[in-house]
Amino acid sequence: MGYSINFYLDNAISEGNIKKILATEDQEAKKKLNKCIAEKPLQIFLYLRYSGKTVKAYTERKCTQKQWDRGKQRVDPRHFKLGAISLNKYFGNIGEAVGKKFEENNNKGIVTSNSHVKNIIAELNNKSGIITHLTFEEAFQEFLKAKQQSFTVNTIKKYKTTIKHLQAFSNHSKTKILFENINAKFEVKFKDFLLYELKLTNNTVAKYIKALKTFMNFATFDRDYNSKLNIDYKRFDSKESPTEVYALSLDELMKLYNYTFKNDAYAQVRDVFCFLCFTGLRFSDAEKMKRE
Repeated sequence: MGYSINFYLDNAISEGNIKKILATEDQEAKKKLNKCIAEKPLQIFLYLRYSGKTVKAYTERKCTQKQWDRGKQRVDPRHFKLGAISLNKYFGNIGEAVGKKFEENNNKGIVTSNSHVKNIIAELNNKSGIITHLTFEEAFQEFLKAKQQSFTVNTIKKYKTTIKHLQAFSNHSKTKILFENINAKFEVKFKDFLLYELKLTNNTVAKYIKALKTFMNFATFDRDYNSKLNIDYKRFDSKESPTEVYALSLDELMKLYNYTFKNDAYAQVRDVFCFLCFTGLRFSDAEKMKRE
């Protein structure tokens, strides 16, 4: 009995619809299409077809439509930068195992069902060495690449600093950072490291904790790198304390303005600060000003 095994993205935009949108003058629709193709992770399914029957099973993997090679039915290494070889090998292992199971069942007169395919996928997922998940740091790099289009430069910089602090914490504590270890105990230790070793303020620590939570959501619900049962991170406290505002009196401001600094750098900073006070400009606006 003949059969075929194929891999497809679930709910992918058809080639026809893509061509139709690209042929229009609607720039907003094109922008939305490109963002969807580049950023929205889709589930990858296996289809086993034989004698007019179709068995469909989720492979427990996802990728964006841009990362998927529709012709080869594999992830494209040009766009799926981390783990493409191991992931494609994983699909090959599943296809080979399902084909072998189908032939065994066929020889015994057994109908291959969805449960047979699901059991094969579950078995392969539990075998060490066959499936290579991305490490925490590799997943974080993938997160940065996936969000590069939608995040501002400063936001990307914040996330890069977050992974830098996590790596420093890993070296300091002599423990490898794993998804399964991101729990309440980890939160306490990581916060203590940021506060007492790096001497960061409470609000700065809160920003990095918030960044970590955003990444963990991505790894858990967009990529399935972290178990959906391991969501202690959602309870991590990332609230910032209200910032106190201090206002100088005119006498205090003029005292600073007329003060003679021995360090030229301090004097330059003072000049900028006083200029902001006198004009009411924000620093970001003053920074863009030119002499003319």
